[in-house]
Amino acid sequence: MRDSKEVYAHELDLAKPFLTQRDRKRTVHELMEGLRADFERRGKASPQNLSNIRRVQEDFGAWRALALDAKDVDEYIENRLASGSQPSSINRNTQLLKQAYTLAELPAPKIPRLSEEGNTRRGFFSDSPGDRKAQKADLRPFVVSDYF
Repeated sequence: MRDSKEVYAHELDLAKPFLTQRDRKRTVHELMEGLRADFERRGKASPQNLSNIRRVQEDFGAWRALALDAKDVDEYIENRLASGSQPSSINRNTQLLKQAYTLAELPAPKIPRLSEEGNTRRGFFSDSPGDRKAQKADLRPFVVSDYF
């Protein structure tokens, strides 16, 4: 009888993470709940972050985390763009998705980042005389003096 040892994929290629059965069954919803709990622990659970987490849970929640791939994320992005969502909103959601994978120590699908060029804030100042002075103020001396 030949003496043989069973070899696992993570032993052959050390770059591949070891994945347990629990990891294989986890859903994106569970990953996002972990991210939400982490945000609450660290004081980062702003209404905007929690809203974005809920959006990702609604869009991807039922997916098994390891079943989600780059093609699925690309389709999601295309559908959101077609429905009129801004690239910056999509980037916030996909960034949180990737952050949840990182926190769970699972391999994340390739998630592209959309260009946010032209997404500048407008109308920040009002037309009051004080705001017009603030717009014209030269703040360079303050910045330079604080630097040194």
